[in-house]
Amino acid sequence: MKRKTLQEFLQQALPQYDALTVIAGDASFRRYFRVSQHGITYIVMDAPPAYESVALFVQVGTAFAQAGLNVPEIIEADIDAGYLLLSDLGEQTLQTLLTAFTDKWLPICLANLLKLQTQGGQHLLELPEYDGQLLLRELSLFPEWFITELLQEKLNQDEEVLLQALNRLLIDSALNQPQVWVHRDYHSRNLMPVGEDGLGIIDFQDAVLGAVTYDLVSLLKDCYVRYPKATVTRYLKDYYIALVGAELYHQDFQQFERSFDLMGLQRHLKVLGIFARLALRDKKTTYLNDLPLVMDYIFAVLGKYPELHCYTPIFQRLAQVLEDKVLK
Repeated sequence: MKRKTLQEFLQQALPQYDALTVIAGDASFRRYFRVSQHGITYIVMDAPPAYESVALFVQVGTAFAQAGLNVPEIIEADIDAGYLLLSDLGEQTLQTLLTAFTDKWLPICLANLLKLQTQGGQHLLELPEYDGQLLLRELSLFPEWFITELLQEKLNQDEEVLLQALNRLLIDSALNQPQVWVHRDYHSRNLMPVGEDGLGIIDFQDAVLGAVTYDLVSLLKDCYVRYPKATVTRYLKDYYIALVGAELYHQDFQQFERSFDLMGLQRHLKVLGIFARLALRDKKTTYLNDLPLVMDYIFAVLGKYPELHCYTPIFQRLAQVLEDKVLK
């Protein structure tokens, strides 16, 4: 059956709409538009059913709202055709604000994250598990898209063995952490200022039940914002205290920090693969500009723990190829 057009959906949802403008999309097949009617603006999501599921967006968005989080209100939905009409949280993300006003906005982001982690599990929606299979599937994006496709390189046998050992270490660390609701992309481009000190949250449809440090590392080791090391440590300690107080974490801070760092390593290996895929497959080449920061995060963790030093030479070699072939 032929898919309903965007115009047909809008005629049904907003019969008197008078403007439709494209707004920046995310790292997916979804497209977003801003539309107005009678002076009120809305957001339209166009998610091709062959690639995306608006049903998941509706389910997770409803659950997040019930947990007390500010997410776009779903005004009209055509699940089969892949269209949603949403309330408009505005045009500004926190990317520039988190850089300029870190000590105002990071605590707000962390308070909302704690609300997600403490309240989320009390609701009936059963999120998919962030299990070993999914973690490994994400990690496989690194050799497939970053090493092979972007760098046009190949690991030797010894490097393959080392990377497999690293993958096992990272997966085991993630699975051995307390499991909570995870947004899975909780960073500056998916968080929006609402009013003076409110926070709007978007792009949450891929939420899972997973490691307690995952969203925290997405925020504090943001792929688009670099915070001073002392700032990351301070807020990491503050959040650890909050988790212990909420009875969501029961080990010492040293273990928490190590879990946080290893979770970051898993995320950033995945991100190298995703950014490479976005540049090559989807022609979104601006993501290549963010690769150096992601590599810096990886080297920082590898250098911090003696048991990880054996992996450094692989990444030094790949970083040099990245510099010579891609970023020159």
